Amino acid sequence: MNIRPNFAPTPPLRKFVLILLALAIGFPYSPAAAQGTLSVEFSKVTTNRISVVVQNRPATATKSRIRVWTNPERTGNTVADLTQTTSGFDFTGLTVRTRYYFRLQPLDGSDNPVGSPFDFDRSTRIYAPTNLAIVGITHKSFTFSWTKVSGFAFYFLGPPGGNAFGIGDVSTYTFTGLTPDTLYSNSFNLMACNVYACSGMPVFPDARTLPLPAPPAAPTSPTTSDITINSIKLSWTASTGSPTSYEVSSDGGTTWVDSGSDTEHVFTGLSADTAYILQVRARNDGGLSSAVSAASVNTLAPTNKPTPTATPTNTPVP
Repeated sequence: MNIRPNFAPTPPLRKFVLILLALAIGFPYSPAAAQGTLSVEFSKVTTNRISVVVQNRPATATKSRIRVWTNPERTGNTVADLTQTTSGFDFTGLTVRTRYYFRLQPLDGSDNPVGSPFDFDRSTRIYAPTNLAIVGITHKSFTFSWTKVSGFAFYFLGPPGGNAFGIGDVSTYTFTGLTPDTLYSNSFNLMACNVYACSGMPVFPDARTLPLPAPPAAPTSPTTSDITINSIKLSWTASTGSPTSYEVSSDGGTTWVDSGSDTEHVFTGLSADTAYILQVRARNDGGLSSAVSAASVNTLAPTNKPTPTATPTNTPVP
């Protein structure tokens, strides 16, 4: 089963992703329509190798010459200078994470130029991230982890044959909302990119999510305290079985309220001088425990203070 996360990159990021992916995967590179249909395709790019296939060479050209530099001006000593009748050129022994600048010139049988030279450039790959692993496996999530490449890199995850998405300069990525007890195989490639180039795309190992946990045991020792005319605090001992939260009720189990992960809850808004049987139960993704009840307890009666009586005074008769 493959993971297909929902990811909608912003337009600038989408453009950045497409450019980097084009560099990494080796899409055909045709930088200028003004140079006619002449183009090149990168058939293989590694950390120390760039293979180029010349396409649509002019009909009067019988061979091609490609020179390679490490500066964009294409001046000085060349890294390589090859002339071939075949369309495939293989440049090896290159330096990792380095941009190379090419000039392609079609030639006729007498080595005379045919048309204008065609300039293009390409980087060797950076090293790929290593030590790919899946950690922190639960019944609904797991985390991809890896050792980052040296220096800054922007990382991309992508299912084989699917769209990659950027996750930043990080060394982990967590997927949530997965299906319990499910094998996720051949789920994702990982690629590192920087301003020079992109790496190869190693694949993460398979992983199986855990089965759903059993429901937790019921809480124990429910007790009441801090009783007022309209509130009561209920406390209990935590459940076993990894509860994620507790639910409480003050109406005999008709209505339950999520009380979070604490082991106490204050009921408010109760009626004065009224008996209550307070209940609590535990919850996790596997279900609910049975409910337990504290002994019946009364809220306090209101204190009625006597209304003061006015003292009559004798007014002398004139």
